[in-house]
Amino acid sequence: MQVQSIKNKVIMQAREMGDTLIARFNNKLYYTLKANNTFTVSNGKIAFHPFSRADTSKDILLEYLTDKTELVKRLRNGDTVHDCFMGDMKISFKDFTDVQVTAQEVAAPVFKSQKKKKGKPDDKKIVAAPKKSVQSHTAARRKKKISESVPFSKPIVFNNCVFGPIVADTMGDIYEEDAQKKKRLEFKEDVIMINCTFTSGLEIADCDFEKDFILAGQLLSQTPALIDNCEFSKMCYMYSSPELGNWQSNFSFNLCKFSGPFIFTTTNSDRAHFSIERCKIKDVFSFGRSVPDFISKKFRLSYSGPDFFYRLDDYTDWYSDFLENKYNKDYELDEDSIEDFMHNDRILYNVNVSHTSIKILDLANTNMHDCSFEDVSIEKCVDATYCSFTYSADYKGKQALEDISFPGNDEILYSEFKTFSPEALKLGVYLEKIKIQPLNHDYYDSSSDFLEDNTNFYNLVKDYAAKKFTNDELITSLKARYEHEKTDWARNYYASHVAHSEGFGDFVSSLFHYSLACFLEATVSTGYKGEWKFFSWVLLLIIFFSIIYYFKHHEAIIDYLNSMYNKGEDDVAKFATMKVYKSFNGFRDYMRCLWFSCMVFVDPRLPITFFNLRVGLFGLVLAEWICGLTAIALFLIYLASNYPFIHSLIGI
Repeated sequence: MQVQSIKNKVIMQAREMGDTLIARFNNKLYYTLKANNTFTVSNGKIAFHPFSRADTSKDILLEYLTDKTELVKRLRNGDTVHDCFMGDMKISFKDFTDVQVTAQEVAAPVFKSQKKKKGKPDDKKIVAAPKKSVQSHTAARRKKKISESVPFSKPIVFNNCVFGPIVADTMGDIYEEDAQKKKRLEFKEDVIMINCTFTSGLEIADCDFEKDFILAGQLLSQTPALIDNCEFSKMCYMYSSPELGNWQSNFSFNLCKFSGPFIFTTTNSDRAHFSIERCKIKDVFSFGRSVPDFISKKFRLSYSGPDFFYRLDDYTDWYSDFLENKYNKDYELDEDSIEDFMHNDRILYNVNVSHTSIKILDLANTNMHDCSFEDVSIEKCVDATYCSFTYSADYKGKQALEDISFPGNDEILYSEFKTFSPEALKLGVYLEKIKIQPLNHDYYDSSSDFLEDNTNFYNLVKDYAAKKFTNDELITSLKARYEHEKTDWARNYYASHVAHSEGFGDFVSSLFHYSLACFLEATVSTGYKGEWKFFSWVLLLIIFFSIIYYFKHHEAIIDYLNSMYNKGEDDVAKFATMKVYKSFNGFRDYMRCLWFSCMVFVDPRLPITFFNLRVGLFGLVLAEWICGLTAIALFLIYLASNYPFIHSLIGI
């Protein structure tokens, strides 16, 4: 171990002097040395030796390639460029598209992708290069041969390659606001660069990638990397291996659009800085840590080997599909392992996401240090399950999720029952617009009490709201909102146990609690924004009973009202405008029945005079009185608490 440590130190010192180049192939480190400031080339090859002394693997020989024309020719033939060293060649993605051709009215050739099929029916089809037409203004110009650019219609595949500088080849301002005026470079097929080392920076600008874009390897160097004003129509997957230098490395995305999943898996190095600014991510954005354990075992990506390229290629397809479908439903029962994550003790350092809109933000199973989200808009949900945030003593940026926003209503924040901490996530005023819940609800976990965990989970949110905010009305609203959410999941728990009971006692108990929960939801929405629902069914009940009174007992109702509230005819006769009405006017009779129904429903007392009514009418009155008493209790318990003025009015 001491010999290996000395060897590593010597190599690192040599690298700092520019005499050593370390590259990563098949997820393992290799190095080569310079002689007289040039790389040693033997028979057109450069030898890379295993970095670890204990590694007995053979040297890797890379073809020394300096002819850019030869490189482009291979790519246009659909060849995979593998085991090549291009460290002494400066290239640009523009080199793959700006090929001069003669515009002719002929059928376009058809090219077949060379990438291995992986079962995606729509993404890997044969693509025909579009026919090019040139506008002419005069007959003389029609006779001339006209040169123009064509899109690159073959897959670009690199494996086990070392690159020199890759530049955007543009002198324009990379932060130009009117990005659409820049010339766009089109790539019709997959762009895949795996096991690649970028020694002098990476710049990609003004490109449209219509199929998958995969970039995996040692992306960081002393030269900053930038992807600017690019559009990704399908999956974009980037994996950056740890950098071994002592310098600070930077990787930036600016003004990019992602229409498919964007998976950005970064290094475990605190010297790396990543910036994602002014981007639009219309699908899921993931840091690549939310990988179920069984999938990790299937692909075994933590192991090196010659088939790493194919396993990673297959894995990116599977993982992007998994993320696209993951947040389209809620998961229940114990067979779901959707968030039984692969163990992750790596730390994600120095990522800043700012002024960006994201449909789905996947932070699950991610340990983040000195990372910030500034002015980030979330359209659907955030998954913060098992996510943690830590900060240095001198950190001054935005913390956790305090500066994100949710433009719509009922977006969701996912978090696990036992590890959820509103304080750690720095939840903001958007609490009044979002739902908070676990993605996976296990109603049959024998090692845990779901109802207790559910209650504790939402109590944390309510307690946090009481400490975080000073507006009493907002606090009351938040407490009602998350009490309602807690009750929703408890009702789902009981419904599940009714359908799949664990015995007769469990069935009866679950049925009772489920019925009660459904009743409260139907009548008062369990206290959250249930006013209109409450007054609607109260009004319907009053009208319902008044109709029965009118058709069955209207004469008895009129007699009761006259006996209780009207004076005798002799006493009324002195008043010119008053009369004791009997039953002869239908509308007047119904209105008296309606008034009687209202009186019975809203009066919590049961007058002794009701017992003088005949049996059938008394039973009906008693039923309405019980309904009214229930309505009053529901109002006081679930709705009155939402209004401070009612507190003071009725003294509760």
